[in-house]
Amino acid sequence: MQSFVSSVNSDNYQGFITREMDKNKFLLFTDKKSTPAIYKALSKKYLGKAVFGEVRKSETSLIQKFQIYNFPTIMVLTDAENHVGETYDGLIKVDQVTKFVSSYANSKPKKVVRLEFLRLDERKVKSNQLCGDKQTDLCVLIDAGKSDAEVAQTLGKLNQVVTHFEFDKVVFAYVRSDEDPLVAESFDGNAAVIFKSKRKRYTAISMGSVEEINEAVTNVLGGGGSWNKLSNDKLKFGKHSATEEL
Repeated sequence: MQSFVSSVNSDNYQGFITREMDKNKFLLFTDKKSTPAIYKALSKKYLGKAVFGEVRKSETSLIQKFQIYNFPTIMVLTDAENHVGETYDGLIKVDQVTKFVSSYANSKPKKVVRLEFLRLDERKVKSNQLCGDKQTDLCVLIDAGKSDAEVAQTLGKLNQVVTHFEFDKVVFAYVRSDEDPLVAESFDGNAAVIFKSKRKRYTAISMGSVEEINEAVTNVLGGGGSWNKLSNDKLKFGKHSATEEL
């Protein structure tokens, strides 16, 4: 039987979850060597509508992260980055499993709303998980500090701003200037910006207080803001030596 099921392990998990991000993804956790016929059939039936993968019991790292205790287990991923999903709890029967899969395969993944600043790194940008080229949401990006203590202090003060825009097309992210100092350079040295990822434009803002960020984001959502072009048309991460080209 033709199969469109991907073998998923710790090494390729990120690639699996960032593939076809407009489609829901299913994982089968199994202790068998071969893929069940019903799961192969579902991967073919919903080809182009959903993405199917399977994780062997021997992949202990992923098994532990998803907290899988029984085999087989079928799960639709609802927060793939944090290894969270909704588990199918019925009998492994064609009609019942098909009903579970179809309820997700015919709809787009729900956006995961996190009411805090998220850590931004190069992988998340390149995979379009956060502030990437294909993202249409505004990205509020700040330099949160040079140590764990500074980051905790900054986010402790500013995280509450995220709750004001829970239902708007805005994401909030931060970098650490000791680990990714070149990100600020991409924004001409500004420590806080609102970034239009898809258009490669940004406007500098003050992050002195929650009120200042609220006002800046509200202004941009209303059509305001003075926009500048991103340096080199991309975000730069990591540390470069003096001899490397920036």
